[in-house]
Amino acid sequence: MPYKFFPLLLLFYLPLMGWTINPDNLHANFSQIDKQLAKALDLIDEHPQKSLRISESSLLLAKNENSLYKTMLIYYILTRVNQNLGFSEIAFQYADSAEINALSLNAVEMFSHITKTKVDLFLQYGKEREALNLVSESLKKAKKMNNNQLIVESLLLQAHLHEQQNRLEEYIQTIGKAIEIAEKVNNKELMAECYHRMGSMFFRSSQFNEAIEWYSKAKQIRDEISDTLGVISILKNISLVNRDLGKLNESNALLNEAQQLAYNLGNKKQMADIYNLLGSLALRAKKSTEALEYYNQSLIIREKEGYLASVASTLENISRVQKDLNLFDDATSNLHRSIDIRIELNDSRGLASAYNDLGNLLSEKGDLAEALKYYLSALKIRQENNLQAEIARSLTNIGLTYRKLGSQKNAIKYFDQALEMISDKQDPIGKAYVFIHQGNTLIDMGNPSKALESFKQAFELRKITNNPITISQTYRSLANAYSDLNSYTQARNYLNKAHDLMDGIGDEIGVADILNELGNLALKENDYDEALLRFQHAALLYGKHFQLDKRGLCLRKIGEIQTKLGHYTIALENLKLAHSLGERTENEKLVELTLLALHNFHLARGEYREALDYFHQHILMKEMLGSKHHQESIWQASLDLELDKKVEEIKKIENEVESLRTEAKLKSIELKQQTLMRNFFATVSILVLILALGSVYGYVVIRQKNKWLNEANEKLSQSEENLKKMVQTKDKLFSIIAHDLRSPFTALVGLTEVFSHNASQLETKDISDYGSLIHQSSQKLLTLIENLLDWSRSQTGKIKLEPLRISLDKLTNEIINIHSLQANTKSITLKNTIPNDIVVYADYEMLSAVLRNLVSNAIKFTQENGSVELKAHRNDNNIIIKIIDNGVGISPENLKKLFKLEESFSTQGTDQESGTGLGLIVCKEFIEKNGGKISVESEVNEGTTFTISLPAS
Repeated sequence: MPYKFFPLLLLFYLPLMGWTINPDNLHANFSQIDKQLAKALDLIDEHPQKSLRISESSLLLAKNENSLYKTMLIYYILTRVNQNLGFSEIAFQYADSAEINALSLNAVEMFSHITKTKVDLFLQYGKEREALNLVSESLKKAKKMNNNQLIVESLLLQAHLHEQQNRLEEYIQTIGKAIEIAEKVNNKELMAECYHRMGSMFFRSSQFNEAIEWYSKAKQIRDEISDTLGVISILKNISLVNRDLGKLNESNALLNEAQQLAYNLGNKKQMADIYNLLGSLALRAKKSTEALEYYNQSLIIREKEGYLASVASTLENISRVQKDLNLFDDATSNLHRSIDIRIELNDSRGLASAYNDLGNLLSEKGDLAEALKYYLSALKIRQENNLQAEIARSLTNIGLTYRKLGSQKNAIKYFDQALEMISDKQDPIGKAYVFIHQGNTLIDMGNPSKALESFKQAFELRKITNNPITISQTYRSLANAYSDLNSYTQARNYLNKAHDLMDGIGDEIGVADILNELGNLALKENDYDEALLRFQHAALLYGKHFQLDKRGLCLRKIGEIQTKLGHYTIALENLKLAHSLGERTENEKLVELTLLALHNFHLARGEYREALDYFHQHILMKEMLGSKHHQESIWQASLDLELDKKVEEIKKIENEVESLRTEAKLKSIELKQQTLMRNFFATVSILVLILALGSVYGYVVIRQKNKWLNEANEKLSQSEENLKKMVQTKDKLFSIIAHDLRSPFTALVGLTEVFSHNASQLETKDISDYGSLIHQSSQKLLTLIENLLDWSRSQTGKIKLEPLRISLDKLTNEIINIHSLQANTKSITLKNTIPNDIVVYADYEMLSAVLRNLVSNAIKFTQENGSVELKAHRNDNNIIIKIIDNGVGISPENLKKLFKLEESFSTQGTDQESGTGLGLIVCKEFIEKNGGKISVESEVNEGTTFTISLPAS
């Protein structure tokens, strides 16, 4: 290649390799256009709009100079810039222009870069087949040219495609072929690159030992060829591996070595990146102030150099530290700055990340409704851009938020969706993380058996990584589940394993936490000597690391045990020290429990005056905490009201998210259909040859293929029909509840306003009347919301049917007790004539919900002094249940509308009670899910009978 191209090659390759080029510092031989190109290359990903402006202004100069090589470089830059800005058609046009120029110049070194950009463009818009064809064609050309360097680069490009498609085995095989060729021709640069790629693949799949092995081989070669920038890159990667293995000191040393090399090169971009990594490492080590210092140093460099995308990332990192330091206003301000930058850059992926961080911040502040809204917004963006791994993270965050809100079933729904998205091989750490939270939620729901299954799956994934910290955490989760199942021996075994791992890496606080859990386990088994030993050891370690509240907690339990064992002198010392530590750390719960322990101590000694004094202090502290708890309850009610206000907005986003999810499923079906079509045509081509030889076998195969195509078409049509039906049902549902939600809310607002302005002037009777009206409005809202939640659970398909044998007499007695107050206000008699030997086979919660709805409706539409009766009898293998009232009845025209959402209607009860008609729809859904039927008979002014048929076994 002519010498005049070398300066431009330098401009091209240095930014690709990670060098930062400052146009002001370029050699004097470089022209103004060269400096502009260097800056444009430097800002392709950091500030694509600015890179675009520079490139477009440089293009005319390059053409005036008649410089084909510079024009080619500008076309390449414009390709990448338009790709980043989302202008795919323009990007393809510039890529073609760059390729034409490269061919004219025989600039083979450009082919791989241009082809890779085209592949990424195809993948970005879901054109995997076109990407595959392009890579195959590139490899054929390289082999035809017999250019080993191009063959290796084409193989690396093919591996890149396999990586994007999560085909890890093919990735390893392809990189293996590339390594074989690179080693054969002894091309050191290519060997180092191949080893580096292999190490990164193992790192991403959490196979850390293999990753370090390959990275070390790459580093050795880069050292040999004095590739300092390559060494820096590998040092950063090995540091990250050590960080994820919990080896924070080793990780820190590697980053400091990389930082020194970057400083010697004067490479500010690398220096900023390393400061950023040092910040994340300090944050992992719980050194928030140090992390903030590193992030700010990174920010200063990036702002000065105009690296806008990296500035946004650093602002997000700073906000995470500020969140940990409870600097919520500063954290919020930095996140909004980041969001503004992401919007300016048209960076949807980065915007979703910023929304996710804002959700984390709001969740930490306790604004869960607003957090949920931002998590859902991030999820929507990620679904629109088909970012699979990031979609899973959003789903996990939404699940965690629903768990905080106490909506465990919603949490489980989102955790299940996240698990569907994550590959065991591609992201075992991420999948294990979701399994752990799924298990914790199941513990909350009182289901340790299922939680145990989730924890076991998390363990199988985490043990691959050989990370002692995460494996230890999983052992503790398993122990927690076994303890709830009263399997104390297994729980102890897992805690001992967790203890050995923490002890092995010298994490004394982690060891202390596990010793405390072992002590609690021993207490459950009444093994006081063992418990005492564990708590004493934990207290010693907590004291060593100034974890004073945790030390106080252990000392209290030590004192309680010593009191029971009659070791009074030492018990009193430990209890007084625990009390002192509780006050010093302002741990009011520790103080309260220690006061109670001191009361029990003096009571055991027969010192009744002292015991009474401590009991009095305990009661005062308990009442104070109760008052705080009451305030928290008021706050929680306020949060619930705020959440209610945002429910419609949240539901709207959730519906959009669900529509995108459904679209993705439909697209998947379409892709399968296209694959079948391609397979079909390929089969036909082969069959033509076979038929020429007189084979009849081909005809059978064609018929089978046609059958598969028809089945695929039917599935697609059915999916489209189901989607339309879902949308119609949703619209109808909103139209049903809109008016009924407004009415009680209007009443509540009006009545509470009267209270707030005229409370001091109201008489007792007025207060009682208003209170009754508020109760009625609240009761109506509660009923509506319960029915709505039941119905939505049944529609999502996530409701879990758990049928069992139910004593019908016992269940109906409970329901009568629940509705007795409602019946008494209208002097209605509730009768239960169901024999005590009637047993029905159904889901308890569903059947209970159905019977509650029907009894409540019967009371609502029965006049004063009327009656409601529950009957049941066996008919072959079915149980027939009847709910009979002598109320106002239902007209024939309205009778036809029952159980239909599209014709749902509502009438007022005898005391002007109202509803939405949704309750009966829920009843029908639940009964049919249990394999039963529901029907109704009624005459106006004669009463109504609802009949349910359910299996007896």
